[in-house]
Amino acid sequence: MRHQQRIVRRRIATASMLGVLACAAGPASANPTAPVIQTTVYSPLSQTTPTIQWTDAIFDFDAQRDRYYLLTIADLDAGTQRQVNVPVPASLTGAVSAESPPLSPYHHYRFSVHANELDSSPCGFFPSPSCQYGPGPESAQTPDALYDPYGPNITLFAAQISAAAVNVPLAQVQLRADDPGGLSGIEFARASSFSCSTLDAAGSCFIPNPIPGSAEMTGTFEFPLTAGPDGRRTVMARFRDAARPVLNPCSFCFGGFDLPGNVSAARTVTVLLDTRKPTISLVQGSSSALTGVPVAFDASGSKDGTDSAIDSGIDRDRAGFPSAYAWAFGDGGKGYATSVSHTYTVPGTYQGTLALTDRAGNVQTQAFSVTVAKPV
Repeated sequence: MRHQQRIVRRRIATASMLGVLACAAGPASANPTAPVIQTTVYSPLSQTTPTIQWTDAIFDFDAQRDRYYLLTIADLDAGTQRQVNVPVPASLTGAVSAESPPLSPYHHYRFSVHANELDSSPCGFFPSPSCQYGPGPESAQTPDALYDPYGPNITLFAAQISAAAVNVPLAQVQLRADDPGGLSGIEFARASSFSCSTLDAAGSCFIPNPIPGSAEMTGTFEFPLTAGPDGRRTVMARFRDAARPVLNPCSFCFGGFDLPGNVSAARTVTVLLDTRKPTISLVQGSSSALTGVPVAFDASGSKDGTDSAIDSGIDRDRAGFPSAYAWAFGDGGKGYATSVSHTYTVPGTYQGTLALTDRAGNVQTQAFSVTVAKPV
């Protein structure tokens, strides 16, 4: 009996040793497959903590194995990297995702993922490194992305002098802004709030940067005004930079793409829409004259429309401003004042005109005639 017990014990010990040797020979299955990142990472990137999504890897689904994903966030400017452990779902879901730790402004980042499968069970009496699966192949790395969390800096926002009042429903505004991540364009609104939410509306509430992605956008831009009767109109505008959030599959399955970019502070300009022409009151000293004798002309009684609050008005000989009064006397002579006089030197009949322009650019003209003779 004792002899038989010794034989059984030897067989058990032999089986245990064979288990150790089998374990030392390494696992029968391969390491996990490489995940595939499904997220589109834009540069510049607007999110502080972007969510990265990838496909399921293929694991050896042994209940004793510890399986997880490792999301790596490389800061290319600081030369550092952070890693996030992500548990593997209990069943295949088609995609796995994780949120990145907060990014540092104006640093460049690169994201990658790989799957890990470690054997957490004891490996006989003598643990060996070959008893564990290592990390699987790394996914393809995303393109480098600049993290830009701030809106553009507006350095110029001014309505042109001629745009303080207009005779067509367009406001002309001089604008300039810059952004280190690049500018996507100008968003504008004709009401008290911005309503342009998608690129589908570009043209009606969004002016794209003529040089896409350039760090500065400058020029004189025209903003359409609300249609309707004459009166004051308000236009709001703000710049958007080129930064965008990451795009995961089906994030935008419905509707248009969001307008890209962080926004600048909003600026407002008010203009007067005035489509009525001035009313000319011309008093001519005489319709006949002698050569060498001045003829007086006076238009000081003229007014813009009805001189109401919705009329832009007439600039009356203000220093530094072009005169609203433009006289042509028919002999090549010209005058630019409310009241003028002119001397003809050659006999004849002259057809002259007065052109009166209001601040909105509406022009009214009136003709006059002078017959000139030599003194007797």
